[in-house]
Amino acid sequence: MKNCLIFGGNGFLGYETLLAITSLRNINVVVANRGRSWQWGKLRSLEERTQAKGPFKGMPQIFKLDRKEPLTRAGELMKYIYSVDSIDFVIDFSAYNKYAIEQVIETEELRRKIGHYIYISTDSVYEVCDVSAGKPLRECDSIRPSCPKRRHKLDKKDSYGRKKLECEEVLQTQRLNKGFAFTFLRLADV
Repeated sequence: MKNCLIFGGNGFLGYETLLAITSLRNINVVVANRGRSWQWGKLRSLEERTQAKGPFKGMPQIFKLDRKEPLTRAGELMKYIYSVDSIDFVIDFSAYNKYAIEQVIETEELRRKIGHYIYISTDSVYEVCDVSAGKPLRECDSIRPSCPKRRHKLDKKDSYGRKKLECEEVLQTQRLNKGFAFTFLRLADV
């Protein structure tokens, strides 16, 4: 049995991801979020589907978590983390600042169990980077300017992109220090 931890996941994309993963066999799904969203009410229909015959294996475990608080204060979630041998993959929809990512890395019991971390980022990270005008964007274009003045100007222009890029940078740094593998998904703003 594989374990999947989803941070957030109560918006449109998160809910659809939750439906897709829950339909897979041999995956134990755990969701940690504030539990407030217009999509969250749809879990009742998911619960009804799991009780009927069909592809859904069961309801995910749901734990309350405020990413502004230290992760170690999420008592029930921490009990779950201590109870499993590994968390094969994490999908993070709710890290909007580097503190949320740092909490994962600093929580040793969680950090050492993560197999792969999927961070839902944004294409707004390119707004705080120097990119070539008129040329297609490339993954490697997400480098902050070395000039402090230019960097400050771009950071003021798009605080959302700046914060998401900071999250990516924290994940990159921990990997360089022999941390867990990660993938960024830079979704387009709509």
